[in-house]
Amino acid sequence: FLCEPCASLERLKPGLSRKINGKRGMLGLVVADGTVQQGDRVWVVGDRFSIIPETTRGKFEEFVARIPPGKVVPSKDLLFALGLTASYARTIPTMLKKSDPRLPVHRIVAADGRLFTQHLPDQQVDLAAEGVIVEGDRVSATQFWEAEFFHLLDP
Repeated sequence: FLCEPCASLERLKPGLSRKINGKRGMLGLVVADGTVQQGDRVWVVGDRFSIIPETTRGKFEEFVARIPPGKVVPSKDLLFALGLTASYARTIPTMLKKSDPRLPVHRIVAADGRLFTQHLPDQQVDLAAEGVIVEGDRVSATQFWEAEFFHLLDP
């Protein structure tokens, strides 16, 4: 199936998405709310962001690498950041287990803050080393990385 921008392009010109396969860029990244109307001024700001990977695994690795030490991301926010539906939640344990060992996957927690220790046995120790407080088997929502900071222009 086609992503939303490609589906829109396909409706405008049938066959276009197949023709540009693998060569498409990004139409834009929304970083603030508001209304854009025809005739509004638009500025090209250059290469401010790295290229967003095409694969789910690539998107996962790029995002997880940016989670700051001392913060955690609940699985529902991870899916949101990757542009995935809730049905992908079942793939998170596999992504955690099969990730590059240099990635800070210990910073991913369940939607309710519970640790994924069944998949990441050292998660609590790794989080404690970064100053994250774990009470029982959960991290407080006060230590979640806020979604509004996921895609800052000037990190």
